[in-house]
Amino acid sequence: IIQVAIDDVEFRYLNILLESVFDKDNFISNIPIMHNPRGRSDDKFIATSHEYLICYSKCIEKLKTFNLIQTRDEIKKKYPKNDAISRYRELPLKRSGSNSRRIDRPNLFYPIYFNPINNELSLEEKNDFIKILPLDSGGVERVWRWGKDKVKESFKTEFIVKKINDNYSIAAKDREKSDIKPKSLWVNPRYDASSHGTMLLKKLFTNNEFDYPKSLFAVMDSIQIGSNSGFILDFFAGSGTTGHAVLKLNKEDEGNRK
Repeated sequence: IIQVAIDDVEFRYLNILLESVFDKDNFISNIPIMHNPRGRSDDKFIATSHEYLICYSKCIEKLKTFNLIQTRDEIKKKYPKNDAISRYRELPLKRSGSNSRRIDRPNLFYPIYFNPINNELSLEEKNDFIKILPLDSGGVERVWRWGKDKVKESFKTEFIVKKINDNYSIAAKDREKSDIKPKSLWVNPRYDASSHGTMLLKKLFTNNEFDYPKSLFAVMDSIQIGSNSGFILDFFAGSGTTGHAVLKLNKEDEGNRK
């Protein structure tokens, strides 16, 4: 995997160059990273606040990437509730968006029965149970996100039934995960190159002669998704942020990167 950081000035030309070298079928992603949340004040029209991370593979059939590890603060923010099992967030069991209609996935359209007295759920119709179907606010027949088998085994711990006016809905508990699939847009205070690049170097060196160092955490996450072992080659070592990131990552996840 090759990852190249670039700004808007050469972005499109570099993308074409990388495509000609590695082939368009080996393209992975163009990731905009907000590295300057305040924006570049000397820009004439638009205050630039991001750069790009262009990612290609030498052979995408053999490529393996890795998820990003979430911090405890990120997990607490993403999963604000908790029970005896773990932290979680509530997500509608009813599917929305593409492929969410009954006609699209008929096997996922079925009734779930609920007893409001004892909060019991069932797939079988019973006396005093209310039938809940995955209908949206317009009465359109949608589908559940889970099949019958998974729903049945999750009745006791994974669902919350809510009543709004005279309508019942079911929410599923999305359990906390320590890792997360990288997204195609990186916006996070940890990617601020001033706070976690320039200021970091000022703490390390009396006379910092390096301009525009990258955020240590942006480089760490770039390496994290690309490798947990093997060699990391930086063609422009600069202030040594890549080396710093490799050492810090290896310490955190006991990786074997060199």
